[in-house]
Amino acid sequence: MALRGTADRVRRSACAAVLASGAVLLAACGGTSGSAHDEAAGPGAVSPAAATEEAPEPTPAPAEEPGGTTASDDLAGRLLPAEAFGADAEVVGLDGGHPGHDGWHGGWGWGGHDDGDGDDEADHDGRLDEITVTPSACGDLLQALPMPSEDAADPAVAAQAAHTDAVQSWQVVAEALELEGLALPVEELVAACSSVTVDGPGGWDTTVQLAQVQVPAVGADSGALQVTVAGWGREMTALVGVAVDGRRGMLLAQTAEPGDPAPDAAAFATLFEQAGAAAFG
Repeated sequence: MALRGTADRVRRSACAAVLASGAVLLAACGGTSGSAHDEAAGPGAVSPAAATEEAPEPTPAPAEEPGGTTASDDLAGRLLPAEAFGADAEVVGLDGGHPGHDGWHGGWGWGGHDDGDGDDEADHDGRLDEITVTPSACGDLLQALPMPSEDAADPAVAAQAAHTDAVQSWQVVAEALELEGLALPVEELVAACSSVTVDGPGGWDTTVQLAQVQVPAVGADSGALQVTVAGWGREMTALVGVAVDGRRGMLLAQTAEPGDPAPDAAAFATLFEQAGAAAFG
């Protein structure tokens, strides 16, 4: 089913959303290719251009810590228990090593943010140069969001996805030096990007509506967004909450099927608070 098929995409993009919550918006802007499979992929979907490219080579498995466990294994204990998503939820652990490819800088979070000039190196502006965001103030803000250096180490990550008849949910807990002291620009994103039109290569275009979602305070800094994406004759709404505390970050996202009502904001806020308690408690 589509839930299992999206595991790699979620792992590639979700941590970038933790690192810079603005990546959620641009991933949504470039993330709908028009197929039901891709539209169900949620906030980690790749752009139409990137969807046609060959999958990257797998990265080596993270080094084991003393005792035979990895940091990612330890973080798995910070995920919500399966029953938190509902008695009828199908919960899938998104394991399998590093969440991305070519480190943090290559292919994470920007909906196809990868090798733009064919030189086998990840380019910061590879796909962004081919995308026009209106109003320009929103594009300027997205370009200014912090990105890790090319030599930044891959984070430790634990992630899971849950499917019910009503919503699909994703949760990621990550640890990285770059997360320490990170301020989430939620209010700035809403101010600059509340209504956005995105035009991409090949003539595709998408509209995005962005609104702040009220959630309990979690960790040292937290916030949540409602992102509604319309394109290719379909519309989908996602709720995305991000929290950071020290070197640890947590992301929780929910989407409904295209055309269905948005996920319940009050239920999402409750789940976000529970996820924060598990991640940072």
